[in-house]
Amino acid sequence: AEDAPPCRLDFDNALIEAEPDIVLMHWGFHAENELGTMERHEIPFASLFHFFDLDPERTEHLRTHPLCVALYAAPQYVRALPPGVIPVIPTIGPWTRIPDSPAQRSLVLSASAGVRKKMFPMLIDALAQVPEHERMIIVARSNGLEELPDEVMALARERDPAIQVRINVQRPGVLGAMARASVFIYTLQDDLPMGIPMSVIEALLCGAIVIAPDREEAHDMVGEHLRPYRTPDDIVRHIREVMRGGPAVEEAREALRQRAQRYRDPAALRFLHDSIRDQLTAWKLRR
Repeated sequence: AEDAPPCRLDFDNALIEAEPDIVLMHWGFHAENELGTMERHEIPFASLFHFFDLDPERTEHLRTHPLCVALYAAPQYVRALPPGVIPVIPTIGPWTRIPDSPAQRSLVLSASAGVRKKMFPMLIDALAQVPEHERMIIVARSNGLEELPDEVMALARERDPAIQVRINVQRPGVLGAMARASVFIYTLQDDLPMGIPMSVIEALLCGAIVIAPDREEAHDMVGEHLRPYRTPDDIVRHIREVMRGGPAVEEAREALRQRAQRYRDPAALRFLHDSIRDQLTAWKLRR
């Protein structure tokens, strides 16, 4: 994003300059790898686990480290981890502007990181079956998988050149596409856990009808208006039904927008900051 703070790779120097009260590290394996850095600087830390990071042994190692202040994970992951992990939901702050949507929404959209779990061949196969609609795949180039977006572009071009593939679109551009998307498609390999995808939250806020795997996590996140799929044919059927429009579809859009407001709730936005503050205070008292 254009207004994002600059990224730093020189972690030691960044810590020296910032003199933080605490460091929040995403991913438990990242926190575990940086324990030596925390010890050298004698800085307390907290860590937020993601869905690919649910290792009870690593969690216990971090939890019992003397510099560990708190560990966090999404509510559905806490059950899979040792006691003491604090549940927290992802949020979208007020600085993220959700664009207005046009009266006629013409786009079928998928937007995701460039990782192989996203089932791009299946996605492209489904999109190729609805050539009557505008279709777009937005994909970000990911570390270690830099070649994947180009593979997606080549596969789409071979299957149907009219499928647009956009790489490394800035966030306002992604939100603009979501705002005019009638359908948002989220794909995932069957054998992998599903997180709380930020892309799905943003799509809900934009009023896009979400097609996602027929799994408990997706139903819990999207609710009764989820369009679940088990096969590519399900995706095609949902696209055609939604693109026909009508009062029921418009009512579903508004219900999805309202459901997604929990990710913008002021209490939810403050929760992580307030919790880290309180946990840090408790840690200092214990010391």
